[in-house]
Amino acid sequence: MNREPSSQPVAEHRSERVTESKKDISAPDGLPVPSRNWALFLDFDGTLVDLAPKPDLVEVPAGLTELLQKLFTQLDGALAIVTGRELCDVDGFLALMLPGAGIHGAELRRKMGGAPIVMDDSRGLADVIAELEPLIASDPRLILQRKSAAFTLHYRLAPEREAEMRDLAARAIRGHDNLELMSGKMMVEVKPKGANKGTGMERLMQASPFSHRMPVFIGDDITDEDGFKFVKNHAGLAIKVGNGMSSAGHRLASPAAVYEWLVDMSAYFERKQGQ
Repeated sequence: MNREPSSQPVAEHRSERVTESKKDISAPDGLPVPSRNWALFLDFDGTLVDLAPKPDLVEVPAGLTELLQKLFTQLDGALAIVTGRELCDVDGFLALMLPGAGIHGAELRRKMGGAPIVMDDSRGLADVIAELEPLIASDPRLILQRKSAAFTLHYRLAPEREAEMRDLAARAIRGHDNLELMSGKMMVEVKPKGANKGTGMERLMQASPFSHRMPVFIGDDITDEDGFKFVKNHAGLAIKVGNGMSSAGHRLASPAAVYEWLVDMSAYFERKQGQ
């Protein structure tokens, strides 16, 4: 099992405000002008793609892969996916193996195309799954999504069973001090204790090309709040997608609005390069 130091100095940067340059880029009020000195971290479900009834039914917008590839180049490689999914799962949807932190930070890939490394202790996970599976097998609306270092129990199709599912998962991890529960949109996850999207970004920021850049994170769920906290603690930019309470200082309405903003960002970088 691979572990890394938990802290590394992250350079502080301040963003130029959009008020003086709206003619250069179309952006919602309050969002800063993009900088090629950003380290751009993107959630997947609910941020780059709309949520779906089942995890394997999400649809990737036309042109998204090409856009991310272009931004990856424009940011000199400082673009990463930060997701609750396994990175290989996102790879399949995007047909692109971007750097990233998967399984809420428990899995790490530093370089484009590299093999993900599990960073945290997931001992006992198989025992927890074995205890839960017989209890949910009779209801096909409940989906248990296995991952290399965690699992997610989705009840989106059975919202009336939310309290029951959370209670079942909490009972199943008793005695497994290295594991913890995390709740999200119509799901509960069992994962290594301490792993979250903030720690995932922190690990990525420890090395080039992410180090000494301003962190920017876009996410939509309560599971993204640790990431928002991390970027705000390092003078970065936290952007919440959609409605709901959040510590993020900025908002985009939907994955479609995220896509539009990323398109404008790439076009802005192109114009600046030509000047």
